[in-house]
Amino acid sequence: MALTFEETSRTVNVGAWTIHYNEAGDPAAPAVVLLHGSGPGATGWSNFKTNIEALSEHFHVVAPDMPGWGKSDAVTRDEMDHAKAAVQLLDALGIEKAAFVG
Repeated sequence: MALTFEETSRTVNVGAWTIHYNEAGDPAAPAVVLLHGSGPGATGWSNFKTNIEALSEHFHVVAPDMPGWGKSDAVTRDEMDHAKAAVQLLDALGIEKAAFVG
């Protein structure tokens, strides 16, 4: 049975904003963060939903909606700082290191 948006959907407050993300796999496995693009409607789920389940068989998969996208907090263009948001997300989730795909 395929993973669904609803069963993988999470939110976390990272201080500066609340980030929505989809999560699957064993939290003790190596982490992989899937970074979405910037086209209309881009989110972690919309960009990677067909990959999350397969990757979750071997990795702890985190597919965030970066601030300003999807279900994460809205931000102005000047407030967008995806690198800072990614570090804050990993810190909030207790992930010390991760591979990034984007």
